[in-house]
Amino acid sequence: MSKRCQSFTDESKQEPDGSAPKRARWSTYNDVFTILAGVEESPFIIHKDRLCQSSDFLTAACSRDWKEGKEKTIRLHTIESTTFELYIEWVYCKEVHLAKILPAARVNGYGPHTLEGRAEEVRQLVKLYIAGDKLLDERVKNTVMDELSVRSDAWPKRSLCIPPDAISSVWESSPDSSPLRKMMLNSFASTHDVSSIESFEKTAYPYTFFYDLAIHQMLIRDLEPLEYRPKVDDHCFYHNHTGPDEVVQRAECHRVKYKSLLSRAHLLERKLMG
Repeated sequence: MSKRCQSFTDESKQEPDGSAPKRARWSTYNDVFTILAGVEESPFIIHKDRLCQSSDFLTAACSRDWKEGKEKTIRLHTIESTTFELYIEWVYCKEVHLAKILPAARVNGYGPHTLEGRAEEVRQLVKLYIAGDKLLDERVKNTVMDELSVRSDAWPKRSLCIPPDAISSVWESSPDSSPLRKMMLNSFASTHDVSSIESFEKTAYPYTFFYDLAIHQMLIRDLEPLEYRPKVDDHCFYHNHTGPDEVVQRAECHRVKYKSLLSRAHLLERKLMG
């Protein structure tokens, strides 16, 4: 028996329209690519089939029309190796296992006990979301939003403990319409007292963030914090969708289960948009 793990689809019969028969398609799990992540080019050997099931960018890069597809080597210098390790874990398991890169992260439950540990979890999740943006993978981005939603429910005062450098990364790397920006603004506005912001924080956070926060707070000034605070039951509010009922790339999303809650989220969005 061949050592290759293969699946075969017989398409050798004549087509209904009388056209020439298509060639048989083979899908093999020993067709692998090497991904060199980060400036240090840490190598990851990954099955092509897995790459093409998740990332539109990597699907194109695997094509023989690209140099990378011919060489079976793809360089991702702008994505840190630890972040790409999280991404590969998600590609194969469809779960984000922070414990792989953060020893303090708990396997059961969400978040370490210290503020620094919680901030580091958010920092790593933000990096994974930005990587999903670069790789054109909407599903991993939606998964990250779910992870953040769970943490905002589980942590004291419902704060995401967003470190300044994470906010800077998002505001430098994402468009104004980014759902991650929306979540961060809602979390910050609903859990922070503006009067308590210290002088060092004013220089640590990017100016554009404070500008967007000021505009956001004017939009929500007539709402109670509980209405716009990120939480598990409105996680779909922060997902990317192609339309009212269609999900980008069949992204994991409980739109049907949370239909009534989504109506509430959409009502909030209409309020925020005026």
